[in-house]
Amino acid sequence: MNPHPPPPPPADPRERSWWWCCRACRMIFGSLARIERIGPGHLPEGPLLIAGNHISHFDPPITGARFNRKVDFMAMEPLFRKAWSRRLLEGWMDAFPVRRGQPDLGAIREAVRRLKAGRVVSVFPEGGLRTGSASVLGGAPLPPGAAMLAQMAGAPVLPCVILGSDQLYAWQNLFRRPRVWVGVGEVLRLRGDLPPPQAREELNARIASAWKALYGAMRARPDFDPVMEPRTAQERWKDGR
Repeated sequence: MNPHPPPPPPADPRERSWWWCCRACRMIFGSLARIERIGPGHLPEGPLLIAGNHISHFDPPITGARFNRKVDFMAMEPLFRKAWSRRLLEGWMDAFPVRRGQPDLGAIREAVRRLKAGRVVSVFPEGGLRTGSASVLGGAPLPPGAAMLAQMAGAPVLPCVILGSDQLYAWQNLFRRPRVWVGVGEVLRLRGDLPPPQAREELNARIASAWKALYGAMRARPDFDPVMEPRTAQERWKDGR
């Protein structure tokens, strides 16, 4: 008998949909990979902006299911064009779309609205899938979107780094159950002793530094495998790893 049974589904329909999605994601991805969260999974109450790197299309369901609170994802607009995926993303996961390559004021307003309502919103501020020198982990600058949202909503930021999820692009890895790590940092807050532009820039720099520190700590673990270094889907398909 499990001494710590999972909590029952919430009464709120939106929360209940998310609860079932998380259970499904933990079951599906847990059968395909050995997923480990490194760092706290109990999120503080109140508004919270999760800012993570982005290396695969599997990142949202893997990371979202690691926490104790419902997480609202800002997802790429093309994913909402099919009726079935739109129903899944909006109806079950409560995600909302953002257009890539241009400022999307509607998505910004929606993210701020949800944060001001005390919800958890997750964004990938690099603007898409990034590996190698195109990623902050590889030395690229971090776009200021997450810091800007945090400032507009008055919300703290939780930096996260995921490694290994891109291995699931290679079908051969589905039989190997590769390691996937979700690194969680310390909550970062906007400094109130600086003028707004400098405070936003300083927070953005701390988010990038937190990512790099998490990445370094994860790579320094004795059970880290170099195959977990972020790679593109095309590289995974080609090498089968």
